[in-house]
Amino acid sequence: MVEITLGGKAREMRFSYKSMRTLEAYFKQPINKIMKQTETLESLEALSAFYYACLKPKDKSLTFEKVEDLLDEALDSGEVSITDLSDKLKETIEGAQIIKSLNESNGEGDEKN
Repeated sequence: MVEITLGGKAREMRFSYKSMRTLEAYFKQPINKIMKQTETLESLEALSAFYYACLKPKDKSLTFEKVEDLLDEALDSGEVSITDLSDKLKETIEGAQIIKSLNESNGEGDEKN
């Protein structure tokens, strides 16, 4: 779990099974394809979708539009930068147990000599 302050409130970000299902529904593609296409998270659309997917499990009242409003307000006020948003999201995804499990099952966690 990673914390980020948006709208003056500390919010928990979590990349989970529900997050992946949310992304699949949003992008209408399997999660493996989404992760390959959005690996750099350079697209603002991808950034918004991932933030929505990672914040929604801890705050069921959030909508996609509300998350975009929170991101917009945080950027306008200087509370965060685009780089901060990208870094926090990468930290959330890389620290997620489900991603570690997927990487291990795909052999990406193996040592290469």
